[in-house]
Amino acid sequence: MKKFFIEIGISIVMIAIGASLCFFELTGYDHVYHDEMFEQKTVIIDIDKHHPLRLKVDDDLTIQYEYDESMKNQVEIRYDSLLNFKQNDHTIKIKDSSLSFRTWRQYYEMFFDGLREHKIVTFNRMYDDDDFEVITITCSKEAKQWIEIRQ
Repeated sequence: MKKFFIEIGISIVMIAIGASLCFFELTGYDHVYHDEMFEQKTVIIDIDKHHPLRLKVDDDLTIQYEYDESMKNQVEIRYDSLLNFKQNDHTIKIKDSSLSFRTWRQYYEMFFDGLREHKIVTFNRMYDDDDFEVITITCSKEAKQWIEIRQ
């Protein structure tokens, strides 16, 4: 019985040492929000009245327009890398993939990439602001008439 209590005491001491070493290691890490870790992706497409852009997006995604008359027949689409993007010629589908396996894998990779860089990535602001659900379309005012959006 004496040996049992000695082993329990040693186990408690070892757990305390391990927890304190883990605590001191993690205090040197920076805390960053997830939106500082993911990147914006950009696609540029040439369109005209014979080849319009067909954009299919989810209802919960917000589309913002920026006008640049120097782009003429080009359309630039900026979206977040966490969105599901598929392109087939002049048809683009963008979906919110927050519940897909691909997105959870990206969250997993983002978290562990942050640990490698001595950063702790937190996701608590994830659904407070919907910045990652904004699609920005930059085009000329003339080219906007050749964009068909279906939600």
